[in-house]
Amino acid sequence: MEYVHMKDMRAACFKPMNVISRYKHQDALGYYETTKDASTNFFFSYLPKGTYVFEYPLRVNFNGSLISCITTI
Repeated sequence: MEYVHMKDMRAACFKPMNVISRYKHQDALGYYETTKDASTNFFFSYLPKGTYVFEYPLRVNFNGSLISCITTI
């Protein structure tokens, strides 16, 4: 697929460790990552067919049971 946007919403207790937007490479896949208040966005100019895992560090600010939000592509 070409020109794909993936939005990963975060629960209120999580704060991202990386807040600087930048172009990244992972497993021969290049993408642009931006961090917003409630989500982390990934932009792909080309996304080959396959299975991918995206991980990024988060900090937990509050105790308790919380449910993570939805990721859309």
